[in-house]
Amino acid sequence: MLTQMTVIGRACSDPKLVETSGGSFMTRVRVATNHTKRGEKRASFWSVVAFGKRAEVLAAHLKKGARVAITGPVSQDQWTNREGQKTMTVEMVAEQVTIIDWPETLTTNGEPQTPDEAIPF
Repeated sequence: MLTQMTVIGRACSDPKLVETSGGSFMTRVRVATNHTKRGEKRASFWSVVAFGKRAEVLAAHLKKGARVAITGPVSQDQWTNREGQKTMTVEMVAEQVTIIDWPETLTTNGEPQTPDEAIPF
């Protein structure tokens, strides 16, 4: 069974593009989401990995603090670390990415412009 989820939140850092030994690209980013539990505001942090073109787009355009929506399957890995402790991680693989807050780019006269990819028509 495959668990699919969508996370809408803010990037905790600028993603860094890494080239794998096979010549493809990947990036990792953590996304923060806010929620309320028993009247108390809380934050959750989601680990996301992206491969190929998605990784390149995230690394080029997603900036720390920008809102992003990411959908993909979630996987859980367990292992024993060097100290002999059992460790677990939950990670989402980005299959669909929407950058909600595009970084501003400037035209030659200093006016902000919207990247063509952000225009819905």
